[in-house]
Amino acid sequence: MTLSKTLEYVPGFFAQGEPANPQDVGGYAPHMGLLPGKTWEHVDAYIEGQQKTRGVRVKLILLLRHGEGLHNADKEKYGVQTWEAGQELQEKYIDAPVTAKGIEQSQAAGRMLQEEISRGLKIDRVVISPLDRTLHTYAEAFANSRDIPNTVVELARETLGVVPCDRRKPLAGKRIDFPFADFSEVQDEEDTWWQSDHRETEGEIEDRAQKLLDYLMHSRSESRICVVAHSGISRACFRVVGHRYYRPWNGEFVPLLVQEATA
Repeated sequence: MTLSKTLEYVPGFFAQGEPANPQDVGGYAPHMGLLPGKTWEHVDAYIEGQQKTRGVRVKLILLLRHGEGLHNADKEKYGVQTWEAGQELQEKYIDAPVTAKGIEQSQAAGRMLQEEISRGLKIDRVVISPLDRTLHTYAEAFANSRDIPNTVVELARETLGVVPCDRRKPLAGKRIDFPFADFSEVQDEEDTWWQSDHRETEGEIEDRAQKLLDYLMHSRSESRICVVAHSGISRACFRVVGHRYYRPWNGEFVPLLVQEATA
């Protein structure tokens, strides 16, 4: 894997990105992982300071993994061996919805969001994967923050291909079920990204993660963006910018402070 030549993770602000911390530092870490002594005002000051004094573009990208989906629950229920032997290929998992537990996790994420907003967190825009489980998660987590504009973006999807849970249902039904979501950037009614005979490789999802990050950093004007997405695409983003390995929990926020790489 080759790191991005243009973007890099800024350490020193969030526990999830610190090499000295164990994998389980997250799991709904207090204050979304802000390190002791750090505040959201410090994050904003770094963003503004780098841009003003050095001309370096910096953004806060706040990744939120969706609440538990039906496929997550059933993989745990049946076990990995049975799941991968064919259970995961059943059509009932197409665009897998969140479970009752997933809704609770999304609501818990919403409570944490409100707590951190009260502590100074600012979010300028929400970008959402077009799968049902991310849209449901957004609906619950941002129920009290609908004033923040949102955009649904295909680049934020989970690993593409073969597995039905990652296949998108048509847009028509989603527009009805999620009338508060802005689908204007989703071009196709049917899913043209998912292939039944090819699963995205690690290199391919890293290429897509690079495109997603480039979109967030260069096509969007906002400096603080929440992305409601998935474990696979989140981990690909981590790898691309040099963040340590970290697997986000369902309903967990993982903040990334990302800047243009300097020589």
